[in-house]
Amino acid sequence: MKKLVDANIILRYLLADHPQQSSKAKQFLEKIEKGEENAIMTPLAVAEVVYVLESSGASRKKISEALLRIISLRNLQIAQKRIFPEVFSVYRQKNIDFIDAYQAVFAQKFGIKSTITPGVM
Repeated sequence: MKKLVDANIILRYLLADHPQQSSKAKQFLEKIEKGEENAIMTPLAVAEVVYVLESSGASRKKISEALLRIISLRNLQIAQKRIFPEVFSVYRQKNIDFIDAYQAVFAQKFGIKSTITPGVM
């Protein structure tokens, strides 16, 4: 049975800020890595993790590296998983929000030629 991974699992693991919950989060991610658990995570949860980590003062480089390690777990499914390496690359290299980086890469990968924003309506 697949389990939906909440952003707080990833946050507890990365921040190690709650001894009991952080330990359980680490154990769960290790089970995913070993293939003992199958899990799914939404791109929204990834965005939430990025937002919280940014708010805690983590650098874009550290956020990207940490999340790419987790996202790459074979038994963790995420919609559009294959675009995340490029999303994090754009996020690190450009001065734009994570969501904007995701939108830009998504548009490029799916052949979308223009983005509608209030400034271009």
